Amino acid sequence: MLFRSVAVSSQIKNYLVRNGVDPQNITVIENAVESRSTIKRNADEVSLVSRMEPEKGILDVVNTWKSNPQLPNLHLIGSGNLGKKIESVALECSNITYHGKLDKRNVEEINAFCKISLTPSLWEEPFGRNLAEALSRGQVVISTPSVESSRTIKSGVNGFLINNLDSDLVI
Repeated sequence: MLFRSVAVSSQIKNYLVRNGVDPQNITVIENAVESRSTIKRNADEVSLVSRMEPEKGILDVVNTWKSNPQLPNLHLIGSGNLGKKIESVALECSNITYHGKLDKRNVEEINAFCKISLTPSLWEEPFGRNLAEALSRGQVVISTPSVESSRTIKSGVNGFLINNLDSDLVI
């Protein structure tokens, strides 16, 4: 039986090869995501589509928005272990909206009004699907450094890499 693999980035291909998969049996589809609708010309809000988990840096982002009410409205989309906590904080902050888990159509409707997409992570992401989706919408991406974000984001062109979620988000 022939074993074939599809890798969503060259980093994933390298990972598969290191774990014994024959490179001849791997097809690479870089940043394979469905096409997205583009953001509206007057988009002025921020989105973060993610699992609501500590390793995604969600708490740092929420605390930054909570401490800086002058920041634009932040739309948090996703579910996870921190969902209830995020929901509680969002009720206290006029510049945070927590949507929970949404279907693809609703995610796109919200992102149409978001000029910026945050894709932070406190661990080494193997592939940045939300990063790729945000770029395909035409959003500016603000992310923490990872193999994928460092390879994909060109600072000042399509986004920015930041080191500290709690201090680098506020200018």
